[in-house]
Amino acid sequence: ARRVREFGPDAIPHLMGLLRHENAAVRQLAGYTIRNMDGLAPEHLEVLMWAMENGAGWIPPAIARIGTKEAIDFLVNDLRRHPEKNTQVTYA
Repeated sequence: ARRVREFGPDAIPHLMGLLRHENAAVRQLAGYTIRNMDGLAPEHLEVLMWAMENGAGWIPPAIARIGTKEAIDFLVNDLRRHPEKNTQVTYA
């Protein structure tokens, strides 16, 4: 993940594809890799939300980095549904 992050925003389109991979472990690793990357934008939000809803648990910080009202509303609604402590959503 660290080495992929070194590519910066150029890696984002490739990671977006992996977030929709059929294998949950691949989605998790892609989510972990993308969670703190610079260059995320509102056009990435739909895929990030889909990935989070489909088990990519590292995604919330990436969604928070986008910072739009839609992104924040999505995270707040998830927190209301799952108010557990110490999750990636509470970190985000």
